[in-house]
Amino acid sequence: ERYTWRRIISVLENHRGRKDLSLIPPLTGLGNSYLYISLPDVNYFQPTSNTTGEVYLKRALRIAEENPRSTWQTKSQAMVSLADYYILTDKPSRAERLYRDAWEVLSSDSENVADRQSELQTMQVLQDVRPPKFYGVADGVVSPGSLGNFETGTVVFQYSVSSRGKPVNITLIEAKPAGLEEMERTVARELRRIVQRPRIVDGEAVQTDNLTYTHNFYYRESDLPESLTAADATNE
Repeated sequence: ERYTWRRIISVLENHRGRKDLSLIPPLTGLGNSYLYISLPDVNYFQPTSNTTGEVYLKRALRIAEENPRSTWQTKSQAMVSLADYYILTDKPSRAERLYRDAWEVLSSDSENVADRQSELQTMQVLQDVRPPKFYGVADGVVSPGSLGNFETGTVVFQYSVSSRGKPVNITLIEAKPAGLEEMERTVARELRRIVQRPRIVDGEAVQTDNLTYTHNFYYRESDLPESLTAADATNE
């Protein structure tokens, strides 16, 4: 992916120069690719760090700010992209400065307010998670023919998103059926890994409370603790 982005950037530079607005999307894509770092391949390995991507995102912002053909949308989007990158790499103070700058750009005219609402006043997931869909299935793979053996379960958590974009105050508020504690712990652990763009109020990142996260999953009757199945039999 990085090789392809670099080739695109090279072609654009050769045909349009090093400060053309068309460079912003591939520079942003290249920068964000450094958020995902896998284990080194023994046959081919170029040392990388997620901080490397900052260079490309800062260049994209510089082009957006200096190019006379740049619009307020282009500038604010470049600011938010770099701010999101800082949130994802745990540099909240740098992110807050850029969110504040973007807020000012998006508050400069009444026609910009709708963008401010969608981009900064409404939280967006920057790093999502995918808890397991099947309880007690190690690889998560279930044949279509066996789906009839499963029941549907739900766990619901309440949480807050801090000004750093991280989940805090995570509390289990519903678990159906009760007793599948391994799933409850797994979903809680995954929920802690979610990263969201914090909500911006008057240019400042703030904590947002009373959010809910719902995870639906599948389980078999045999997965329930014996005490619960025995109680169900007694009730019947």
